[in-house]
Amino acid sequence: MTRKVNQSTDTLDTSDYEDGSVEKSVKIFAKRMLKTTLFVGTFQEKRFVESLNAYRDVIKINDEEERFIENLRSVKIKVQTSLTKKWVGITSPTTAGAPVGHCLWVDLGKNILGKYWFKVKTVELTDNEFRLKLEIVRPYKAESLFGDSSMEMDNIVNFDFQKYLTSICDNLKLNTKYFLIHILTLQNIKETTVFLSLLLATMVTALVQTIKYLMEYFLKLIKTISEFIKSVTPIMITTIKVLGGIATSIINSITVMFQGKPNLDRRNTYQPAYPQIKGSYYQQRALPYKSSVVITEIEE
Repeated sequence: MTRKVNQSTDTLDTSDYEDGSVEKSVKIFAKRMLKTTLFVGTFQEKRFVESLNAYRDVIKINDEEERFIENLRSVKIKVQTSLTKKWVGITSPTTAGAPVGHCLWVDLGKNILGKYWFKVKTVELTDNEFRLKLEIVRPYKAESLFGDSSMEMDNIVNFDFQKYLTSICDNLKLNTKYFLIHILTLQNIKETTVFLSLLLATMVTALVQTIKYLMEYFLKLIKTISEFIKSVTPIMITTIKVLGGIATSIINSITVMFQGKPNLDRRNTYQPAYPQIKGSYYQQRALPYKSSVVITEIEE
């Protein structure tokens, strides 16, 4: 899966060849082996490097990048033999204290997580460190979608239903046999029966006690409500009467306000109880009254 891109455009600096120092030769060798290489890696974590007194981003290289890993081994051996005082940001599965797998210890400058396509931009040599400078190309998931779907389609096409059904039957037989031998035993049945009986008795007792408590509570509640209603009824009746009187007074006041005051002068409106004939009233005579009492004179 290792790829080399832009080999025609990414050329080495001629100044590297002119300077014959050991560091320059190691840098030239590393660039020839690694520069512009594309590989798949997974960002795992940040780790503190004591010799550098700084944190580095740990990139685990995909195990399928065999050619790139081989080139990294060659570069690491070259750096360790030529520049013994520099810390090399390349570790292998046998490196003590390093993550499992072949890893690069770099400074990405951004926080990412997951699997990506990386490109080796250049090789960096500092006073006490040798490391690679990487460029994040794109997430690996987009690249692997077509391959994953192809594998799934192959699995669907090559699916053996008869074999799958046979495996299900075999597993069912094994599970049934295990259940009958190890689980459905006389001791387990006895313990289960005792447990269910105790559980049922506990539930019945709890239900009876709950019903009893609720009945007592409802009786007390009904008694309290009845006493409350008896106490509140006179107050409510009085309040209704007062409100009714106030409402009646308000209605009467409104009626008087709209109709005006009543006429109290009766002289113009008085009508005699009896009709007048020739300037006098009918003369009514009382009926003769006969009393049963006899008055006798008392003689002295």
